[in-house]
Amino acid sequence: MTTRLPLPPSGAIPEQLFGMHIHRADSQTPWPEVQFGAWRIWDAGVSWNKLQPKPGAFVFDKLDRDVQLASEHNVRVLLTLGISPTWASSEPENLNSSRTPGGCAPPKNLADWHNYVETVARRYKGRIEAYEIWNEPNLPKYFCGSVAEMVNLAREAYKTIKAQDPAALVVAPPGTGRDGIRWLSDYLKAGGGEFSDVIGFHLYVTPAEPEKLVDLTRDVLDVMKANGISKPLWNTEFGWAKPRYFSNQQDAASFVARSYILSWASGVRRLYWYAWDNNNWVTLHLADPNSLKPEAAAAAYSTIQKWLVGGDMQSLTMQPDGTWICVLSRGGVREHIVWNPDATVQLSVPRDWHVSKIENSTGVTSQVPNSGTLQVHSDPLLLGSN
Repeated sequence: MTTRLPLPPSGAIPEQLFGMHIHRADSQTPWPEVQFGAWRIWDAGVSWNKLQPKPGAFVFDKLDRDVQLASEHNVRVLLTLGISPTWASSEPENLNSSRTPGGCAPPKNLADWHNYVETVARRYKGRIEAYEIWNEPNLPKYFCGSVAEMVNLAREAYKTIKAQDPAALVVAPPGTGRDGIRWLSDYLKAGGGEFSDVIGFHLYVTPAEPEKLVDLTRDVLDVMKANGISKPLWNTEFGWAKPRYFSNQQDAASFVARSYILSWASGVRRLYWYAWDNNNWVTLHLADPNSLKPEAAAAAYSTIQKWLVGGDMQSLTMQPDGTWICVLSRGGVREHIVWNPDATVQLSVPRDWHVSKIENSTGVTSQVPNSGTLQVHSDPLLLGSN
């Protein structure tokens, strides 16, 4: 029996579905050799503790350069707010923070938080599209305060940002993992959903395969629905890390391609890949960690954009043999993307698909076999027409 998933969002898929992280967008990291529509600036030396190392002393050089680079490349910016400077922290001697002493604690004075958010929102009005409240607040190394304290920070940030830049979007604090779903539920029950335009979440499934995204996304959307929240869902950080390793570059490419197909189909409006220039934690690299030359996964990132952006995803189904079939419509013409994550199977291509070319996730094309029967495996194939 064919398994039919919930209908994907209707309408043309935007280029902003394809997000990216760049840690060192300067002389250390030349601009990535792939296109993308949105940039989440995190792990880039511009969190609160870096921007305001002392009371009243802001240092904007790095963030100014990043925002200018984004403008030059027509990329929208999502800035993650938070990580308290030690001087502002309510627990300045807390050494559990992954960034700076006391960084995981909320500020002792809400006025300091207000001043930081107001200063940033005023400086970058019209240039930063969206602001995200903190990072992974369900992990004590990032946030060691309570849900109620986070709601207070979100409330203050939301009204402050909107006062300075009414068009800016505010993204809710993004949880991660199963514990993150529980945290999100508590946060929304406490009224936090009111103070955002978008719900953020880090839908990591590592070390599992991309297909696990479907259930995880459904569970997040269920929590949103249970709390009366019908706002867009953004996956603001995603990729693969230890203990999953990729010795085969084509496997890595297939994971990238499947991730974006499955994300949009499941209801995710943006997916920010982590990260272009990470050379320690990440194991699925788009670029070589040393040279930053694009690898097969980067080719897949570009190829899947070509397949998806501007298209309207009609459906995604899983066949009894485990084959996934995605139906796209573009200009009235239908195309199909097929793959099987578990086995190599034979697919008899229906005549009414009108297939005249096949393309794999790294952009290599081939013709339809004369027999009309195609081998389908873990690497997605686009079945289209010339």
